[in-house]
Amino acid sequence: MDMDRMVFFFFFQAEDGIRDAQESRGLGDVYKRQYQRRVRGKMRATTWIAVILLLSATEAAPKRWVSFWYAPAANDLNQTIDVLTRNKDAVSSVMLYCGHSVSGTGKLVGSVSPLCVGPGGIVPALRALGIAVEFVVNDGSTNVTAHKLFMKDPSSVDQLLVIGKANGLSGWNLDLEPQTVPGTAADAAVYAAFCKRLRAVLNPAGIRLTIDVASWSGMLSQFSELADGVDRLMDMETYNADSMDGWLQGDSYGGYYTKFVTSDVPRVANGVGLGSWPTAACGSHPCWTTTAASVAPRISRMIQDGVPELAMFRLYGDQSRGTPPDQRWPEDFWWPALRAFLAGNSSQL
Repeated sequence: MDMDRMVFFFFFQAEDGIRDAQESRGLGDVYKRQYQRRVRGKMRATTWIAVILLLSATEAAPKRWVSFWYAPAANDLNQTIDVLTRNKDAVSSVMLYCGHSVSGTGKLVGSVSPLCVGPGGIVPALRALGIAVEFVVNDGSTNVTAHKLFMKDPSSVDQLLVIGKANGLSGWNLDLEPQTVPGTAADAAVYAAFCKRLRAVLNPAGIRLTIDVASWSGMLSQFSELADGVDRLMDMETYNADSMDGWLQGDSYGGYYTKFVTSDVPRVANGVGLGSWPTAACGSHPCWTTTAASVAPRISRMIQDGVPELAMFRLYGDQSRGTPPDQRWPEDFWWPALRAFLAGNSSQL
């Protein structure tokens, strides 16, 4: 059967014309329209429209996303803007540590750093480059008790919405790592309920919600429960490992990719974190994941599995070309690979 020549007829109901016809203008528009579709549900029958579509067997793959975490610092801000300018086609969004964190008493504290929004800051630079802007809620306290106080406080949702709208954000990333007390599955239920409430107000404003997860935490390892309330889970445990098998199956240094992507989490919720710091050590030697040879097989596997987002930890240090590689995160060999991921083309690796 010649799929390239097949003609399919689709009939659907429309109300007041065809909606959402224009292309997305950015990440915020994507999540705003997704929310509108969820709320609208089935459209009432007012007009039947017949649409003839010619479908090709080589239909384009779903949109992929490359995000970075970045904590702006005066000593690397200009160099980071420069490297993003040179590689803007390989970056979809940057998640910024701009000063917001959860205190030991469970309060959202901090204000937006001038390095983020001031003259010459990273936010106006990202907007000029067409890169989406997201903020991070950091771990001022690594105690799960403080996290739960924050999650149960009704004002937390309102604060994040107000800050997000005031700064024109495309997303919030919650980096709440209960390292002092790892948390439990019961704590995950509290987190999931909070995320559902938060997402319900963020998405209509065009703001997505992502959270950082890992299997070392009883709270953060409940992937399926947490995925139900967010737009994306960002797996921190896949940053590093000491071999391809270790990265897939897990070793003493991280990995567990297979566990994450073959869980009952919807594929659209899978965000796989990759560590870009060249100084990561596995015992007495650099981790395999720090090498150029590790990049192609991992990204090829992600393309094969249909992973929608690659999250890089992180932009850091003097990004100018004349500095030693261990002061440039990521190293130069990453950029062509990130372009290949966005293109969904393993042959470019």
